Formats: sequence, C-alpha cells, structure tokens
Amino acid sequence: MSSALIQGVIQQAGKIILGKERQIRLALACLLARGHLLIEDLPGVGKTTLAHVLAKLLGLNFHRIQFTSDILPADIIGVSVYERESASFKFHAGPIFAQLILADEVNRATPKTQSALLEAMEEHQVTAEGETRRLPEPFFVVATQNPSHLVGTFPLPESQLDRFLMRIELGYPDRDAERTLLQGADRRDMIAGLDACLAPGDLMDLQSMVKTVHAAPPLLDYIQGPLAPRGARALARLARLGAARGPRQGRSRGRSGRASRRGGPPAAAGARRGTHLEHRQGERPDLGRADPVKLDRILQYSQAYNFYQWVFGRHAPEPGVVFLSQRRVFILPTRHGLSFGGSLVLMLLGSINYSLSLGYVLTFLLAGLGVVSILHTFRNLAHLYVSAGRVPSVFAGDSARFQLVFENRSGFDRHSLDLACRGAAASCDAPARQHCSVVLPLKAEKRGWLQLERVTVETRFPLGLMRAWSYVQPDMRALVYPRPDSAPLPLPYSDAHTGDAISSGAGTDDFSGLRPYQASDSPRHIAWKASARSELLLTKLFEGRAASELWFDWTLLPADMHTEARLSRLARWVLLAEERGLRYGLKLPDAEVPLGEGFAHRERCLKELALFHG
Repeated sequence: MSSALIQGVIQQAGKIILGKERQIRLALACLLARGHLLIEDLPGVGKTTLAHVLAKLLGLNFHRIQFTSDILPADIIGVSVYERESASFKFHAGPIFAQLILADEVNRATPKTQSALLEAMEEHQVTAEGETRRLPEPFFVVATQNPSHLVGTFPLPESQLDRFLMRIELGYPDRDAERTLLQGADRRDMIAGLDACLAPGDLMDLQSMVKTVHAAPPLLDYIQGPLAPRGARALARLARLGAARGPRQGRSRGRSGRASRRGGPPAAAGARRGTHLEHRQGERPDLGRADPVKLDRILQYSQAYNFYQWVFGRHAPEPGVVFLSQRRVFILPTRHGLSFGGSLVLMLLGSINYSLSLGYVLTFLLAGLGVVSILHTFRNLAHLYVSAGRVPSVFAGDSARFQLVFENRSGFDRHSLDLACRGAAASCDAPARQHCSVVLPLKAEKRGWLQLERVTVETRFPLGLMRAWSYVQPDMRALVYPRPDSAPLPLPYSDAHTGDAISSGAGTDDFSGLRPYQASDSPRHIAWKASARSELLLTKLFEGRAASELWFDWTLLPADMHTEARLSRLARWVLLAEERGLRYGLKLPDAEVPLGEGFAHRERCLKELALFHG
C-alpha cells in the first residue's frame, strides 16, 4: 500500500484538526476497510470539521445531512416529483447520493428517519418507490451524535449501530493545541484552501489492495470469538489493513503465528484497542475468552466487604456525585431517645398496674410519635446527592475550606444536616428541589496536597430522639502552600545569601513598543487594540523608572537553613515581589519557573514550592 499517500493525508488533516492524529488515523482506517464511522462527543470539539477535511483531502463528493426531530426519510433518500412537461414523475435524488455523507447529530432524529440509512450503509444502495438505485463509490458515512444524556436525543437502535465499523471520541484539545487554534486562522478558511491528496479512483485502488492481504489461520482463530459474523468480517478487514501498512506485507502469516504462540493477541488486536467496535457481541458468547472479573468488583456490594473496609479504615475517595441511598444511611436512638423509650416502658407498667385507661392512651400515643420520628429522621437524610465544590489553596497553618454541595431532588425540605470531619463541624438546610453548599474548615498542618477525609453527615430532626448518619468522602483535595516567614524582600544586586537581582531597563512610565505576549505577562500590559488587528497577542513595553527582575535561587540561601525554612523564605519573597509588581523567577533543585508577574505566575511559583520534594 502506498503509505506515502496516506501519510500525506494525515499530515494535511493534522494541520487543521490539531492534536488528534490518532483519531485521524482511525477514521482513515475505517474508510480503507470499507466501513462507516460514528463519532460520539460533546458539541464543538471538531466532529463536523473532521468529516469536511477528509472529504476535501480525498477528493470525494460531499453532502451534509443535518438531522433534526422533524426530518423525514424522503428528505434523505429523495422523492419523485410530477413534471407537467413530460407528464411523468421524475426522481430527485436526496443528499444520500454522495461519496462521503456527514450525518450530523444523527441521534436527534426519530428512529424511523434513522432507519433510512440502514440499506445505504450496508448495501450501498437505496430503494425508493420500488426502484433500487446504486450509490456512488466509494461510499463512506461519518455520523456524529451527541451524548445520550443531552436533551432531545434518541438512542441509536442496535440494527443501526451494527452498520458502523467503529466509534471514536475526539475529546477536547490539549492546552498547546487550543492556544494554536485560538491564534491561528479560521478553520473554514483553511479547509477551503486544501487541495486533494487522492482521487476517488486511487482510494478505491487502496481499498482493493486491502482485500488481497492474506489472513493467517491463527488470526482467524482469534477473530472467531464473541463477535457476530458481521463484526468478525469487519475486524478481519481492519487486520488486513494493519498488515498492509507494515513493512513486511508478504509475511503476515509468520507474524500472526508468532504473536499467537507468545500468548498475546495477533496483529488484529490493534483494532480492538483504543476505540470501540460497534458490532453486537451477544450472538455467540464465549465465557472462556472473557476477561477475568476482579474480586473487588464482586465484594464491594457485600456487607461483609463493607465491614472489612470499616474495620481496617480503608476508605477510598468517591469521584463524582455521591448518592445517599437507603443502604448507606444508618439510624440509632440518641441518649434522649433511650430515655424516652425507658419512660414509655415505665408508663406502660404503671398503666397496667393501676388499670389507667388514659395512661394507656398517653403511652401508645407517645410510642406512635416515637415511631413516626424514626421514619422522619431517616427520610431527612436518605436520597440526598452530595458532590464536591470549590477548594481554594491555603498556606500551612491556616484552615482549608472544603465546599460540599447538597442537592435535594425531593419535594420536601431537609433540615438540620450536620457535618463533622477531624473535629471540624458545619451544618446546613437543603430546600426542596434546590442546591445548597456548606463549607467545612479543616486545619492545614503541612504543605502539599490535603485530601479530604471521610465526612460524617448526620441529622436528628425532628425531635432529637433518633440519630441518622452516613459517611461520604468526595474526591477533594486542597493545595497547601508553605507558610511564609517574616524576612524582607532581597534588594537588587543583593548578596549571595538573599537572592539575585538585575535591572531590566524597562519600567512603567513611557510607552516604548510592543512584543509578543508571554504567559507570565500581566493582563494590564496587554495591547488589546493592537492584538485585535493582528493574529498575535501583544504586550506593551515601557521605559522610564526601571523595574527589578529578581531571581529567587534555592542554592543561594544560607547553607544552614533546612528544607522547610528555605521554602518558607522563598514563599515570603514570592508574595512580596508580587505585591510590589516586580518580575521574578524561581530556581529549585528540580524545577525552574521563568521570570514573570501576575496572579497566575504567583500561583505557579507557590505550587512548585508546595509540591517540592527535597
């Protein structure tokens, strides 16, 4: 296979779809294997752009179908319209008659409309009004869908998911790629300027070459697992494609055999990793090939396992939203509840001994009140949702403020919810169908990450006779900075025991020019108007009163200072330099922060100090 042509397509697409080379390779592999691609991700991450780029680079006729809740099958396939001149019906082809189809937001359409793609994707033909019409070759469908939890979506049926060879996710770009995206030209303009790297005929030749690759028996044995026949054929095509891309096309038999003898998966296993094969696997289940289930996944639902975790104090943080189900809420009588129960027993004995009818009435009335209070106390805590809120950074010795958010989805208010953790306490009320937040202050004794320990949530509402409680441990942690000492800021041209400083020659009085923006520049020095006229973010330069650029160097501190004292001294200097608007940098044995200023630069320096391991 001409790998140079494919590599050229990948490189050109990578200039527009930044940081997504793996997804581009998977999309091309799906196309060369004569499959169809399903892209599932949140809106705005480049799903539609990827389809546009592929159509442009491969020279394919491209149509986009925007699926909505009111679109009909005839809007996709086409419809016959009566023409008065010829006194006959003439078929007007729909947007499905193209080489590359973008089915945008396919799960927004109704299942009836979604089914209009079934015949086209499987047979490369459509049938309208009793007549079958072939679709142009090569035919490739790229469907995008929003996550199923979004409003206004219809889940794709199994019969349609079966037609897709693979499903991928793009995800958000990394920070560098996003910065390049923000500073670069518009993606639509870049797509318009692309030239085709392949012709449709070349693409069909490449697809035909994939068919000629030999599949070794060990590879077929591996594929003949839990997949249905259609899925097995699709996986075999991907395996042939992977072999054709390699430098040893004529020896795929030996490679597959050796991989199987080593006990690992053959070359086809690469098609199963990192993506999803959209083919039903329940046709021929093979328990012998299933992955072993970990023992913890079974035991975590048993009471014995929970008791084991409680005895040895093994409580892992709980990511996401924590739901206080009935099994997580415990209830016992309080001291007042025990006294109340004892009083009821004495009243019952007295009423029996003296045959007091009113005594019976009062005893059973109070007993009924106690039983009802049990239900109300339990209901006041059960079925709440607890999630993690904001956790600002603090200095060692201060209190870290962990914000917990309670969500009450029921139709009644929850009163007197008390929280306790490591001696700290807080309380709140949760109104009906609303959120409420409560801050739990915990003492930060040392620098580094402070993980929130297990929090006890309890209530004694309404009468205080019963105590219902539950344990939660949201995945929250606070960054604790070293506590600064009281040392003064080193002066420019200071000695070797206080710091290193130089005069920059640039001040803040008179404007002298512009330069490209750096991440450590203060936002107040950004030339917004000049930046709007260019594609780069620019920073103003000034002359006049010289500012100081300080380097806070770990090695230049007194040798008799221990690690924590050095970190406290450096933290103090960082705070003073930022307060006075100076440019400063930080040098540690294992890290270096370049010169800069501003809140973000201050936070970066303090984070390096907090996480320093000497």
